[in-house]
Amino acid sequence: MRIGGRSNPRFYAECYKHMSQKPIQNNPANERTLAGLAYLLGLIPALIIWVLNKDDSPSVSFHALQAALYDGFVVITAILLLMLYYLTLSVLMVGAWLGTNIIADVLAPETPLVYMLLTILLMALISSGMGLGAVLILSLNLIDLFAATCLFTGQNWRYPVLANWAEELILRNPDRP
Repeated sequence: MRIGGRSNPRFYAECYKHMSQKPIQNNPANERTLAGLAYLLGLIPALIIWVLNKDDSPSVSFHALQAALYDGFVVITAILLLMLYYLTLSVLMVGAWLGTNIIADVLAPETPLVYMLLTILLMALISSGMGLGAVLILSLNLIDLFAATCLFTGQNWRYPVLANWAEELILRNPDRP
């Protein structure tokens, strides 16, 4: 039987209690600052803070890894929204070209204005969708600001699902005592 990890429930419960119940107020100010900066600075700095402090401070390690997981989610969401935007814009451009050049010339040469107005309307809808995507990404980044504010004021911060993932990833580390 392994000592530590998931095969020993007492070890797992002790580590979980140590990480999730430890009040952030008992940590030195520099640990709170590092944990807060992990939320504020984004994905790469959060990963750097986690790597540099994963063996020194369980609190900084937890918050840096949680911030990195959340910021990774935000980056993936932004990339997917941009891909959807450009895919839709490409389809719209092909449709506009087909509508104004081929269909208008063959079917009704006197009505290309209708196709042009329809294209402008669709482009306005796509642009408003891009604006909504930008608002979504901005609001997701504001959650990081709120998390950092909580840590700077001495409160603990946990994302509903990502906190459990971060704890499981930290507990998998074989170098942890």
